[in-house]
Amino acid sequence: MAYQLTKDKDGLILFGHYPQSYKPTDVLITDEPNRYGVCSGSDGYRYLYDVESDEFFRIEPIRWRVLREKDGKLLLLSDKVLDYRPFDEGGTNAYLWSDLCDWLTDDFFYDAFSPEERKHVLATSIKCDEESATPPAGAVSDEDLACNWAGAVDPRNAEPFKAKVFLLSVRNVTTAEFGFCADPYLSDPLRAAYKTDYAAASFRTSGDYAFWWLRSILPFSSAKARVVTPDGNLDDSSDVDLLCGIRPAIRIKVV
Repeated sequence: MAYQLTKDKDGLILFGHYPQSYKPTDVLITDEPNRYGVCSGSDGYRYLYDVESDEFFRIEPIRWRVLREKDGKLLLLSDKVLDYRPFDEGGTNAYLWSDLCDWLTDDFFYDAFSPEERKHVLATSIKCDEESATPPAGAVSDEDLACNWAGAVDPRNAEPFKAKVFLLSVRNVTTAEFGFCADPYLSDPLRAAYKTDYAAASFRTSGDYAFWWLRSILPFSSAKARVVTPDGNLDDSSDVDLLCGIRPAIRIKVV
């Protein structure tokens, strides 16, 4: 059964819910937070009490940008950075084996989407492109560079796998069909992303825009992953055990 889409005044898709804005000062919390930290506000919204920041955040519809519509299926990217998390605390930059992949496909998927919404999120076959491939140690031939090597430790990094929530890759965010600038080193307003209040509270940095993770690694590095900068270019990477912003991507069926 197709999903009936809801859009905001800017034409962005509203799908799922996540803590985003600070509680307005005139809103009262009307009950005790449950074991998940969720409670009700006098404005009719649910709120999440965040222990670390000692703040309440309104649980609001997630706004998504449509990157592609094809055969009744939409490829969506969250309009804002929704959270901050490390790519992998253990130090791997193989996306399939990373903490962040697990968090997106498990915690985020079940926290952000209702049982009915989850029925309309499609499993998407993704792989890490050549920007994500670490050739084997030793001499590197042209043939090696043309392959999706993952290195000796994480051989599945280059294999296709299916996920319902995922990160975009370098190739994705330089694809003109999706509306992005093809040059990774130029600033791109679509790649640049604001952070929500909730995300900003979890990792306090200056400025309204955020760095955000891609699933692609820095070539020839075993502990760095590519990121989009606050200016919307790709001229940077980050150690995988550091906090960085998250813009989830999903596909949904609408017809």
